[in-house]
Amino acid sequence: MTRCTRILAGALLAVSATYAIAAGGLGDKLSGGWISDYLSRTVSELTGRTLTIAGELTIDWGMAPKVRITDVQLDNPDWPDQPRMARIDELVLQINLRSLVRGKIRFPELKLIGPEVWLEVGPEGNTTNWTFSPAPETSVKGEVDQALTALRQPQTRQAIAERVKGLDESDVTEAMDTLTMNSAQDSDGSGNGFVLPELDALSLENLAVHYRSRSDNKSFHARIDHADGSLSNHRITLSGVGDLGGERLKLRLEGGSVAALRVANRPFPVDVRIEVGKSTVTLSGQTNGLVQPSQLSMKLDARLVQPLPLASQFGFDQPLPSPLGLAAQLDYSKPQWRLTNFYVRYDESRVDGTVTVDTGGERSKITGRVDAATLDLRPFIPSGPSSTANDSGTVDVKQLLAPLRDVEAELKLRVEKLLGPSDLALNRLAVDVQVRDCWLEVAPIKLALGGGEASAAL
Repeated sequence: MTRCTRILAGALLAVSATYAIAAGGLGDKLSGGWISDYLSRTVSELTGRTLTIAGELTIDWGMAPKVRITDVQLDNPDWPDQPRMARIDELVLQINLRSLVRGKIRFPELKLIGPEVWLEVGPEGNTTNWTFSPAPETSVKGEVDQALTALRQPQTRQAIAERVKGLDESDVTEAMDTLTMNSAQDSDGSGNGFVLPELDALSLENLAVHYRSRSDNKSFHARIDHADGSLSNHRITLSGVGDLGGERLKLRLEGGSVAALRVANRPFPVDVRIEVGKSTVTLSGQTNGLVQPSQLSMKLDARLVQPLPLASQFGFDQPLPSPLGLAAQLDYSKPQWRLTNFYVRYDESRVDGTVTVDTGGERSKITGRVDAATLDLRPFIPSGPSSTANDSGTVDVKQLLAPLRDVEAELKLRVEKLLGPSDLALNRLAVDVQVRDCWLEVAPIKLALGGGEASAAL
């Protein structure tokens, strides 16, 4: 069993064992305080950060016991200014004991009230506060085994059967066996993990996310006022409303079954729709993981309408044409991204092509070809002073070309009609661009001129 899955199993077993001991009158060795301390220590060891339960952990007993934890805080590493990485005002988790008799782990309810997350990138750009440093080994294995031992005691099982209406001792035995079996299984049955439970109702209230990059001074804040969802053997769903960059946010996620997530590297279908202000982005396809996938295949469709949320925070100070339509097939197989059959539509422009980004080398490498019947550059040309201009008003070429230090590129551009400033129009433009070892080469440059053709190189 992996350390992470042992913690999940142990937490559930601890709650069940507490119920068993309380029902059997065997004392309060595994009290709510013990579980609170257990969770604090194990999460701290798993993440390398201090988890503090500053509030209370209480359990309402019954066929579906409900666990409430208040004021949970997870510390940041030493370098961020913000001392906390995350906090939750209240967490509520309900456990269906009757489903254990049928061999399933099922949570009727999981509610998070007032969760707040601070995400930060370090000054050099290569350090993040969501990269954890777990301890080599957890020190709680013996305590999990104690919980298992308590569950196996005949008097404990008999006491639960006497206290819970509708269950006999054999039912209790089956329920406890479900817990102990799942604490020793993994998602493909090989014995190294924990079977993902079903979740009837997920609720998020007043979720706040803060992002800051100290390397390029970019930041944003997002808020989810309310979100609901579920994880079942039929479908995974999540929908919510909130705020992003001062614009109204609506999101919806639908995916495959929980069973599909239990098998590593199995394609998992997912559909995502995000609305921010008047802009809409949809993704539909499949991935082999929801958090850190190594492969995905998605159809991307977007309609962007001014004002674009977060545009200024990420350096897009110049307004884009509006509305702007974008569609593409997006594929990722670590470490390579591929954008095929993409098209961009705005005003008179019609742009199509294929682009591949490989992030596996020392520098990211961009290759591809872009074709356009009409390409209008005028909406992208600043009307005021350029951000790359120096005090004398001339363009700082060094600053303009600075991003080339981090990439290599081989791109081909073919444009039938190019529209530029001052009503400049070029026909049948062909440009090949190469960037290698901080060296930019644009050659050849060909275009129709008068009744003939002109060529150049840079």
